[in-house]
This record gives sequence, structure tokens and C-alpha cells, in this order.
Amino acid sequence: MGTLPLAGGNKMRINLSPVRLDEQLLLDVEGDVIMANGEEFDFSPLPDGATLPRPAILSDWFTGDVSRIDGELHLTIRLPWGANAPEETRFPVPIVVAEDGSVELPLYDIEPEVVEDEQHRLESGGDEGDEGSPGAGGAEDSGEPGTPEQEVGS
Repeated sequence: MGTLPLAGGNKMRINLSPVRLDEQLLLDVEGDVIMANGEEFDFSPLPDGATLPRPAILSDWFTGDVSRIDGELHLTIRLPWGANAPEETRFPVPIVVAEDGSVELPLYDIEPEVVEDEQHRLESGGDEGDEGSPGAGGAEDSGEPGTPEQEVGS
């Protein structure tokens, strides 16, 4: 009672500790083995109710102790984020892993081109076919409240 089946049936709760780094993280799980950027960490010897202190784990990827509570591994991993990381990455929620394979982590970064294109589109007011765009004659009389051109002139 209280034990989970081996390989693939074990669960783990991963808390994420976000940090601004230029190095991305790839995380895979196979049973009680975690692979962080290809480096393996086997927590299968950790018995239920036990805690492995952070200093005993020879890796900077782990930022806290690893515990097994009711058969489930609980750990905290450093989550790198890029210069344009979305809010979900900078303020992540814990991940519950129920099966082996790659762990889907929050986006590391949003491509700078995407950020710039979106910013340009917002600044220009989506000028494709827009009667209120600069030079179209009628930005003041478009009858559309709240267009970027009207807000800028206000």
C-alpha cells in the first residue's frame, strides 16, 4: 500500500525556480531518473518519506532538496529564461509528471523578430487597408473611437 508501480507509473512534482540565463534547459524523465540537458540524476534509491539535501546533488540545476512524499518525488529545478521570456516562464506554475518522456517546460524566450513585429503592428495601428492610417486623409473623421492615431493626437 502507498507505493506506485515502477517505470512510467511514478509521479513527480517539479517546482521551477526561474533565473535569467543564456543557457536553455531540456528536461526528460524516465521513472525516477531525471535528465537535465543530458546529465542523469537517479532518485530511485530515495525511500518514501526521505529527503536528499540539496548539497548532496552535484548539479546547479537543482535549487532545493529532493523528497519522496507518498511515493511522489518533489524537487525544484532551475528554469532558465531568455531576454524576451513570457510571463508564464518568469512566474511558472509547478509541473506534475505522470509519465516518462520529455517534460514540457515554459517557453525560454519569444523570438525578438516576433516581439518587434508585434510592437510595430501595434504602433502602426495595423495599417493594411486602414482608412485612418497616416496619409489616408481622414484619421480625425474616421468615426472609430480609440484608434491609435486619435490617441496620439489627444
